[in-house]
Amino acid sequence: MLLAEGFVEYLNLLGTKKSRQYIVTEKGLLTLPILFELYSFSIHAVNQAMLNASELAFKKEFLKDATGLKEKKSKAYIDFVQELKKSIA
Repeated sequence: MLLAEGFVEYLNLLGTKKSRQYIVTEKGLLTLPILFELYSFSIHAVNQAMLNASELAFKKEFLKDATGLKEKKSKAYIDFVQELKKSIA
């Protein structure tokens, strides 16, 4: 469904079915504010003991500056996708 609706697409890195790399499209990135709101709504109900170090670091950064984190993650992802597309062009 996400593929059919244009939220994700795939790149075929090696020309085989197993080498498909699914990436979020621009349309998919537009859902990031919704995902951040859902995270914000739910994070306080999650027992911290269930989170690993990476998840705890994300939570800390999110609670400190959610807007900055969203912008940082979006830019990093866009840069990653651009480099990925260049590498197979």
